[in-house]
Amino acid sequence: MKECFWEILKAGLWNEQNEFQGHTLDEEEWKELWQAAQEQAVAGIFLEGIHVLGITLPKTSKMKAMSIWAHIQNMNRLIGQKAEEWCRLLEEPGIELEVFKGPSVGKWYANPLARSYGDIDLVITQGWARIPALLQRKGIPYTREHQDLIVREDKLIIELHPYREYLYTPYLNKRLQRMWHEEDGPELYLACLLLHMRRHVLTYGIGLKQFCDVAVMLKNCPMDMEKARRILLTLHAGKFAQAVFGLLEEWLGVECFPLPPSHNQNEKLLADTVWKDGFLQKREREQQGKQVSSYRRILDNGIFWIKRSIRLGSLMPEEACWFPVYMTARRIQHLTTASEKMKN
Repeated sequence: MKECFWEILKAGLWNEQNEFQGHTLDEEEWKELWQAAQEQAVAGIFLEGIHVLGITLPKTSKMKAMSIWAHIQNMNRLIGQKAEEWCRLLEEPGIELEVFKGPSVGKWYANPLARSYGDIDLVITQGWARIPALLQRKGIPYTREHQDLIVREDKLIIELHPYREYLYTPYLNKRLQRMWHEEDGPELYLACLLLHMRRHVLTYGIGLKQFCDVAVMLKNCPMDMEKARRILLTLHAGKFAQAVFGLLEEWLGVECFPLPPSHNQNEKLLADTVWKDGFLQKREREQQGKQVSSYRRILDNGIFWIKRSIRLGSLMPEEACWFPVYMTARRIQHLTTASEKMKN
């Protein structure tokens, strides 16, 4: 069924027909394919592919699928509207920002409403220090999660970030932040998508949603491939990017890349991580991260992080070395801060 899954996904991404046009799925086939789409966080694109190919679903599942499809489209409309509202809210007092991922990458999809929705990520390029006071004046409640500010509004989560992406390796992170201010463009945006993917792969795994974001940018967004190549190499992201490109070539039929796709052990390792971890482990680890910290849990997490760094080290050598150090220090700092607040 994997061939069928990929062909449906490609139809949803590229709005192209293929050999599965007019295909009929029985109940068992549908359940297997739908489970994979949900675990990989590509339900919207998958349902778009079903529509493009005119695939017939089992009667018992058709209405539910249509309901989910309508919900995904409505949520994407709401996210687009809410992102515009927040941009106006913050730009009015002179704060400069951009929308990262979400609608800003969704525009490269054949159907932007097909992208599986998530949080609204707003990156503040100028005026970060003024944000807390502005939110307080507007009566907008927020919480702090590490370096970010989080707002919950209309069943949506708006995340305010001081930078687009960060790296665990200190000197490379400084290089990235400098590049962001000095030579931004679609090439650096693509690099940040790949760095975001790499960080999530190392932390707890990812689904195919992020692969689709990179795929549509490579295929539909005009960019200087030589500049993109230089940026990826400068940020030491070449090995990971080439493994991603190898899978995009194999899975989604993408043909143009800033670096040659790799079809080696790194590609196999990444594919194994995607299919075994998927999006479910990501959600599980995120939920665990929101629980009350303890030194025992920090130790358990530390063991998990070290094992993961060893396993994925060939894909990202420097990040894998710095990752356990960064995460352990951050957890200890969080626990120390929480203890001080309880005393006060």
